[in-house]
Amino acid sequence: MANVINTPAPTLQQLIEAEKTLRMENEALKAQLADSKAKMKIEAAVSDYSKGTVSIRGINRFPLSLFPPQIAAVTEYLNSAEFKTWLNSPDTQDKLRCAAAAHEFAAGLGFAYPSDKKSPTFEADLTNYTGAYNKAYQLAKADKSIVATGKVKSSASSATTVVR
Repeated sequence: MANVINTPAPTLQQLIEAEKTLRMENEALKAQLADSKAKMKIEAAVSDYSKGTVSIRGINRFPLSLFPPQIAAVTEYLNSAEFKTWLNSPDTQDKLRCAAAAHEFAAGLGFAYPSDKKSPTFEADLTNYTGAYNKAYQLAKADKSIVATGKVKSSASSATTVVR
């Protein structure tokens, strides 16, 4: 016969206190996230390279380096009516929303897009990430209320069985 440990069930008061504590921790984390987002900034700095590139830091993990003519071409395109029309179209906005939510969902499950192709687990990591991403993209496509927020990340752990 298995030993059964008789632990008393938590009282209503204990449950209420635990819920209050969790809410306070949640609010503190939200404030910390807002603070870190406020500190995030994009920096442009001329590199010391003899090639004359301009490095833009703060967008990705690694700096984005462009030559001056490339910067002019990108700036011209970003200011064009064609780009603004494309960016503001409902179809593009929906695709961007779904992609952001899907990426955040996959990351919330612990899947990162693998960057080291030489890694022995590259194929498995890529399969896991794309599986989670594709499933989340389809869910976001079907449900317009799904957006890339902390809510998507926190719900990812409860949906692990759906994706895997």
